[in-house]
Amino acid sequence: MRTAAGAPSEGWIANRETLERVTAWLYVNCFKIEGMAPESCMRRSSTGVVLKSNTMRLAVALFLPFVIACGRTPTAPETAVLRFTPRAVAPGSGESASVKADAGHGQIAVRATLLGPDPCRTLEGELEQRDREVTLRVFIRPSGAGVCVQVIGGFAYDAVIERLPRGSHVLQVVHTYPSTGWSTRIVLNETVDVR
Repeated sequence: MRTAAGAPSEGWIANRETLERVTAWLYVNCFKIEGMAPESCMRRSSTGVVLKSNTMRLAVALFLPFVIACGRTPTAPETAVLRFTPRAVAPGSGESASVKADAGHGQIAVRATLLGPDPCRTLEGELEQRDREVTLRVFIRPSGAGVCVQVIGGFAYDAVIERLPRGSHVLQVVHTYPSTGWSTRIVLNETVDVR
């Protein structure tokens, strides 16, 4: 591991120092492990003294997990998770299309109502995440019902995007109407602060 300037990072130095200590310990205690004198556990090479293969295997097996655990190796960021729940809209409720987002502890909650080309539709949510840009895509698909009344349908959903790191995130909510002739719409595009 190297920093941007090219110098070894602290984790790399700590791992190297630990490995050097292990090598020195094995050199001194090799005869106890292998039942031979320390010199017979080592071989000479052009780069210096090197542990023989059996001793090196033992060193790797015993100490590599410790060296890795102490090396401050960065872990991959958690991937956000989507909980998507369609809601029923009461007929004649007069709810119009709206989208609202609220940030909380490690999450963003989205509550929306929307219109569709007819009432025979299902809603599906899909999440995309790139660093601190989060996109919620909602697909308004035909339900497969045989005959459907040709009137505008009302729909609603709640979506919770979880496992987000603290800080500012750009949230985009996109409604897509496949096979309807209706265009895809970006219905929300804002920066939210996750606590």
